[in-house]
Order: sequence, then structure tokens, then C-alpha cells
Amino acid sequence: MAQAELKEQFKNLLLSPFVAESERKKWLGLLPEMTNEELREMVSLMDEQQKVALSLAEKIRGVVLSPVSAVAMRLEDFLALPPAQLANQTTLEQVKSLVFELEKDKEVGEAVDLLRRLLEMLNKLPTLGRDEPELAVEYASIVRRLRYFVFSTLPDEDAEELLRTNLRFGIESGEFDLKEKIVDRLSVYSDDIVGGERRKKMISAIRENEEKIGGGALEPKGAGGKEDPTIRNWLRNYELFFEKPGSRGAVEEATFANQDKNAQRLSEADRDFLLKLLNFYDYLMFQPALVQATKTFYRKIGQEKMIPKEAEEIPVTPEDIVKIYQGSPVEEEAVKKEEKEAAKLIGENKEKIKNLVYENIFPKTPGKAPEKIKVTALLRVAASEQKLDALLLDKRFQNSLVDYFRKENREQDVGGLKVNPTAPQYFVALLRFIFEEQLGLAENEAARIGMQIVNILKKAGNKKYNNTVYFDEAKKEFGWVK
Repeated sequence: MAQAELKEQFKNLLLSPFVAESERKKWLGLLPEMTNEELREMVSLMDEQQKVALSLAEKIRGVVLSPVSAVAMRLEDFLALPPAQLANQTTLEQVKSLVFELEKDKEVGEAVDLLRRLLEMLNKLPTLGRDEPELAVEYASIVRRLRYFVFSTLPDEDAEELLRTNLRFGIESGEFDLKEKIVDRLSVYSDDIVGGERRKKMISAIRENEEKIGGGALEPKGAGGKEDPTIRNWLRNYELFFEKPGSRGAVEEATFANQDKNAQRLSEADRDFLLKLLNFYDYLMFQPALVQATKTFYRKIGQEKMIPKEAEEIPVTPEDIVKIYQGSPVEEEAVKKEEKEAAKLIGENKEKIKNLVYENIFPKTPGKAPEKIKVTALLRVAASEQKLDALLLDKRFQNSLVDYFRKENREQDVGGLKVNPTAPQYFVALLRFIFEEQLGLAENEAARIGMQIVNILKKAGNKKYNNTVYFDEAKKEFGWVK
């Protein structure tokens, strides 16, 4: 097709009602300089978009599309787009729709690909902010949103920069829980096992945040002068407000928000955000992300509270802890092999797991004892398939636990099991019954395997049993939270 015909066809497509006026003017201005190849590519792209849009309009006639209800673009189509296409309003709406679909389907891997390509394309459009400032702002918002969505996979410098510059969005967003994002990231890297460096870096990034809370200057405690009301300065004043360092929680956060003279001058909305900030900051400072977080930076106080542990008090190295957690390499290989065999045996019928676990805990062959490797593998498979609750709801396992409780003089748990069989204490009871009562393992070894099972559950999205096991640094042993 001759260039003149291509230009005419492109002009006609630009006159479509699906093309915004600003986009139309821009492309008409670029038209004289476009090559035949560029024209063919744009004609093909716009023709396809228009057909899809018309088809969709027929189906939803009379319905107004929301920003995330635009014609969906497939990820592979976006990855193939030329960077210049980002300057198109229709493309923006399609990208929004794509992000919405990926978030809805929890497609983190595809979102990583989308983010990477989007950043590459934006880098090739250095004048977008000048030429199309509104579009540039929209894309910056999409990048920020995608980064939080894939937070657990971000390179360290990107994660820290996000917390350093866009923490307020992360805390105030009603579409995700920032604490869960932090926990997921620390869990993916087993950060609390291997030194906690990512936790420290994220805390440092937050302490450098220059976003503001309120409009008035801060008057630092015990010092003259005034400071900008940045998150950085608010957190420093919060630290100075309490004379003794240590674990903080809701009481300390509320005390500061109500008694600090700077906080008292905030509007209700800003004070609410300050409370959310302090709660998140203390969570990152003092709450272990993994069940085994007690091993390097935390020690058990009473039954549940954890506080930072000074470096000179640490009795074991992170490498030692990893070895203790993983157990015997030979045994671990054997368990993994049994897991594969169990997965084959179960196939698509996940309900088989309950019967397999029961049959291996109570072998039918007289005199045969349960096998630790096989039982461990089956329970790990059950955890990955989210079927451990099904064991607690199964009458056979419940009856076994009732006998176990009565043997231990725990009549109150007999009634509690009937009311709420999947409560954390009965999850612990089930694992203790299996590993300690039936297999004869010591508590340390039983709880070590229990910790692995809890982390498998957590990876699959079940966090209900997070605080059921711990690691005692002084004894170098695992234990159950009673």
C-alpha cells in the first residue's frame, strides 16, 4: 500500500470516537514524519482496537465504562507495543484494565513482566512529562501500584526507594495490607533467619522518608528550633518521646498521638494517618515476619511477646540456625522424594490426603510403627494443598485428639475442640499427637517439622497458625507456643 493511502487510512482511524482529542492532535502532528513501517504498525493496531471496542460497545450498550473496565489488553500484546503508543489515552485505559485483571487473579509473575516493560518504555519517552503531563502522572501512579503489588519480588533498592518516597500511599491504600506485603517479602528471602538485613534497610528507608504529615513545623522534644513535619522527623520525635528503648505497641502509639504537643495540633485526618504510620513502623521494628524470627533478632518473652536482641547476646549464627531448621540433608532429600510420590498418588483427588495421613499414622499392619519420613511428607503435602484444616474437621482425627486430651487430663480442650476444631491450639495438639505421641519424637524435632509446615501454610496464604512455634536461641531448640 502506498504511503499516501496509509496516511489517509490512519487519518480516518484517528477520527474514530474511541480516540481522545489530545491524542488525535498529537498523531496528526507526527503524521508527516512517520515511515511506511510505522504507519502500517499503527493502522493495524488501531484497526484491531477499534473492532474490539465496537464489539464490546454492542454487548454493553447503555453502560458507562469505568476506568478499569476498558477493553482488556493481553500482556503479550502490551509487551510488543512500541513505546510511543504509551502516549495514547486508549493505551493508558487498557493498561489500567490489565493491571486490575492481574491483581484480581493474583498474577504476580505477569505483573513483574508488565512493570519491567512499562519502565523500559517510559525510559524511552523522556519528554512524556512535558508533552502529556496528565498521562505521565497516570503512568507514575500505575508504576507505584505495580511495585507494591509485586513488592516481595522487587530488588532491594527499588523496595527501599518505594518506602522512602511513597510510604503514605502504601499505608493509606485500601486495596492491600502493607504489613502483609512486608511479611511476604521477608518470608520470601527468609530474612529473619539469615541476618535481617532487608528488615534493617527498609526501616532505614522509612526513617529517611520526606513525605509530610500536617502543615505546621515540628518543635523537637528537648531541642530548640523547628523542623519540617516529614515522616522522618515525626519518627525521630516518636523515638525520643519514650525515654526507655524497647518494644512498643498500641498503647505507646496512642500515648504519643494524644500527648505529644506536635501531634495535638494535627487535624483529625492527619492524626489518624500518624497512628497508622506508628503502628506500621512498630510492626516492622518489633514483629517477626516468620515464625522462626525468634532465632536471630528476637527472644521469647513470656509466651508471645518478642523484643529486639542485642548482637552480642546472639548465641548462634544465622548459618547455624538455617542448618538446624533444615535438619539432616539426607532426611530432607528423602522427605522430598516421598512428597513427589504422594503427589502422584493423590493426583487430582485432594481428599485422598486425609485417608493417606490417617493410614500412615495408624498402620493396619500389626506391630508396624508409623514412618517419620512418609508422615512428614504427607503433612507437608497436606499443608501445600491447604488440607490440614480438613484433618482437624475429620471425626477420626478428632476422636484421636479427644483420647489424647483425656490422657493428658485436658477435659476443657475436649469441649473446645467440638466448638472450634481449627483453632491454633488444636492445630498444635494435632501435630504434637502425630509427631510426639505416635512417632515418639522429642519436642524439639517435632516443633522443627511443625515450623516447616507452618511456613508452607503461610506461603499458600494461610497465616492463622503463624504464632504456634518458636526457636529458643539459648537452647538452640524449637518449641511449641503453649
